[in-house]
Amino acid sequence: MPRPTKCTPEAIARFCKGLRLGCAYVECCGLAGISEAAWREWRTRGEAGEEPFAAFLAEATRAEAEGSLARMQLIRDAAERDWRAAAWIQERRYPERYGRHRVEVTGANGAAVQPPAQVVLLPAPCATVEEWTARVQTEAKLRRLGKEKLAQMEALLLEAELLEAEASLP
Repeated sequence: MPRPTKCTPEAIARFCKGLRLGCAYVECCGLAGISEAAWREWRTRGEAGEEPFAAFLAEATRAEAEGSLARMQLIRDAAERDWRAAAWIQERRYPERYGRHRVEVTGANGAAVQPPAQVVLLPAPCATVEEWTARVQTEAKLRRLGKEKLAQMEALLLEAELLEAEASLP
């Protein structure tokens, strides 16, 4: 005598309740007290037209559609108050027209683009390596001081340069 099936009207109702609420299949299985393997078997046997699995499959399909419709109605109601809900619908319903488009950039033959090792921009040419090193160290210190302090230091340096220029005039 074969073992009785767990595919009862009560299990189907619990499974479908989860679908209507938007639960994942694994969660619906937990609600119905069945394993994911049992759910896959029920679906396969339902597709073959075997009862009570065909009834399960029909009810599950209907429950998914009803749940989706209910959630879509909530979004449409929210769109009355907030345009972003309507934009969300458009992005997902018509992704080619309203969706967010990603652009992927690749290097030669589809390889990843390699950034340059390091780029250093100098404000003015330096006469010696020591002068350049001193400038880079000073700029690093100024960056650590923050933007406000940097602006103050730039003003002081400008003022010092102006005083120096005035002193060198005859």
